[in-house]
Amino acid sequence: MAKQANWVKLQVGSSSRRISAEGFLQFLESALTVLGELDREQSHFGSPEFEWEIIEVGHGSPIHVTFQPTRLPSPRKSRAASNGRDIVDYFAKGMSHLNESNTAPRRFSAAVLRSAKQMASIATRYQLHPVISTPTQRRIEVKESAPGNIDWVIKSQELNKKHHVERGSLEGELRKLSGIAGGRRDRLSLFNRVLEEYVPCTFSSRLSELEDLAKQGWKRRVIVSGKIYVSSTSRHPVKIEVDAIQILPLRTELPRLADLPKLDITHGMEESEYVRRLRDAL
Repeated sequence: MAKQANWVKLQVGSSSRRISAEGFLQFLESALTVLGELDREQSHFGSPEFEWEIIEVGHGSPIHVTFQPTRLPSPRKSRAASNGRDIVDYFAKGMSHLNESNTAPRRFSAAVLRSAKQMASIATRYQLHPVISTPTQRRIEVKESAPGNIDWVIKSQELNKKHHVERGSLEGELRKLSGIAGGRRDRLSLFNRVLEEYVPCTFSSRLSELEDLAKQGWKRRVIVSGKIYVSSTSRHPVKIEVDAIQILPLRTELPRLADLPKLDITHGMEESEYVRRLRDAL
């Protein structure tokens, strides 16, 4: 085992049975998707902060691959003191939990659960008998009971869901701005004139560029983009996690009709002459 402080080892197969190459590759891809979704779930930016490098490969049966998280380059300040250890721990503990339980593990959002179900289903379909190991969690099997348990969790959440989540943009006026100078999660409200209601907004106080834009856009028309929570009953947005703000021009900054160039449809001729030529051409 490589002596890195942070890693996740995926082992498949057994000494008595060879495995399908197609199944092995599909399993690795789906496992990386689960890790990526867990990364995205914890990120302040709504996108993964790590990529996964292969640091060790074992051949024969069983076969194993060990991955290490490496931070992606970003001009934005990432979550404090994170080196990816939390991701691999949530991954291993979550899959261990789902072997025996039909309740959602910590940090397993709907997207993570869907990816985990695909990974566990591939393992069952190709009889891979995978084992997950991390620095703190050793030999966590992914059992054949996992896909059914995950499916139960997903369906239960869908029945109890009061809203669904989608990425998009909303237009309105910034109102009720609070906590911009500090606090772990600052809040503001967007007044939507079409719906005539306020939509609460949140964003990380670490995103200084959004703080500045929020201050500049106070009581201005803006477009905010990010993760929108939409009510399943009213179909109205109930909250948005903001990752971008665009300040729209003031009405006084918009072009006026008088500022537009004069439209010349007669090509410089008198109107009567232009009409006569059109009539004679018929």
